[in-house]
Amino acid sequence: MNKKQIVKAIIVLICLTGYHQLCAQTLTKEAITGEWLCREATNLADDPETKAAMEVMKKGFLNARFIFKTDGIFNLILSKESPAVLKEMDFLNNRKWFFYPDKSMIAIGTPKENLMQIFVEEQNGSTIFLIHETPLALKMEKVQKE
Repeated sequence: MNKKQIVKAIIVLICLTGYHQLCAQTLTKEAITGEWLCREATNLADDPETKAAMEVMKKGFLNARFIFKTDGIFNLILSKESPAVLKEMDFLNNRKWFFYPDKSMIAIGTPKENLMQIFVEEQNGSTIFLIHETPLALKMEKVQKE
């Protein structure tokens, strides 16, 4: 292969890789709809004070169920072992949810309410929920379609 063919092959590979990434990241409201179980929670905080505070949240979200109903209603069911402070999140239940595919973001509550934002990522075949304004990454498993 000469230089020109090598460069052309590299460009084709880059384009194919980019196209595959683009297709793999396409998320729809239908794909989000259903019940999701938090299998693993990771604390991404750097400073010790935030890290300690987020450990409580991390434990609280473990085995939590995020339910996105087809009628646009959201419910969060925490495990029985969740700390009391997280139980206060029940104000999110029976609120409307919206999906913004251009941002890969789920919003809980109307735009005026702006109660919670969840950014959705695909990492190594797993679905990760990133709770906005917290250093938490929740590895989710879809357990039931709506």
